[in-house]
Amino acid sequence: MKNSIIDNIMKHLRGFDAHVILYSGVRNLTRFGDNEISQNVSSKDIYAYVRISDGEKVVKFVISKFDGDSIKSSFDNAKKIIKLTKKADFIPQLTKTTVKIDGKSHYDESAFLTPYQLIKGLKK
Repeated sequence: MKNSIIDNIMKHLRGFDAHVILYSGVRNLTRFGDNEISQNVSSKDIYAYVRISDGEKVVKFVISKFDGDSIKSSFDNAKKIIKLTKKADFIPQLTKTTVKIDGKSHYDESAFLTPYQLIKGLKK
């Protein structure tokens, strides 16, 4: 899925220098009270943080919906905004590398426990 998101974003970058960071993560929250679960919430988030430049102006925006129409709409809005933006005093150089972080070495195993497994661990 992540490759198709990047591919869809790349289609709209013609004519711009761009910096794209794709973030994907899972957040879990389990609250306990009176020896029982009072709340359990889990969410998976995917965001693309995008910075485009035409060489003189810069616009930054975030994409959180990745269907074709939403991505196109985000870029259409950014293209309108960049036309109205003042010339930038400084534009950071774009990196020419791709950095991939091995997510398996940066996670807490408790993030994958069920609420029942969390309770069992607390009662010990």
